[in-house]
Amino acid sequence: MKQKFILIILISSFNLFSSQEKFDYFDIPLEMKSRESYGNVKCDSLYYTKDIDDESIEQAIEILTKTNKFEKDHGKKNYFSISRSEREYLISELNKLKTFVWNDHLFPNSKALCFKDLIIGRGLMQNFPTKKEQLMCSIVYSFSKPIYFRNNKYALLFYAETYEDHQSINFNIYDVNSVRIPTEELASIYHTNRNLK
Repeated sequence: MKQKFILIILISSFNLFSSQEKFDYFDIPLEMKSRESYGNVKCDSLYYTKDIDDESIEQAIEILTKTNKFEKDHGKKNYFSISRSEREYLISELNKLKTFVWNDHLFPNSKALCFKDLIIGRGLMQNFPTKKEQLMCSIVYSFSKPIYFRNNKYALLFYAETYEDHQSINFNIYDVNSVRIPTEELASIYHTNRNLK
């Protein structure tokens, strides 16, 4: 399962991202419906982490200090470049993410966890009747606030999915010029898959 289960809803105001009371990042009904259509699985809640992974933040900062060019299309030698001032800005904003914590109940039918507890617990396996339900209903999402730059034309965003035995972690740059929402991935700063076993 790749990021096809993440469905980002278009919203009309940039200010929604700065307000934790009215944060609209996932379209919960569509997310739940996609799980049902994928494996006829009904989940009663969506899990997310209050914080994000410090190690991934440090990795992204390290990469940003070494290069200002990021691959757009894997293997095609097509790159997205940032200026020195953009790099400094992104690094300073990434450092702020280390202490940022989301509120509980950001979405309807959602439950918040701490990233560290998730790693220690190695996922979130629950007592469901089928293996498919265990896998689908135990997905845990992690995400940062978008870091907008270059006159709000682009955004840097941390996004991760944790399953039973592995995590997929990404720091990507998105083109948000026309919609203000990170839906179109432009370039990858950092990506890794971790085995939790």
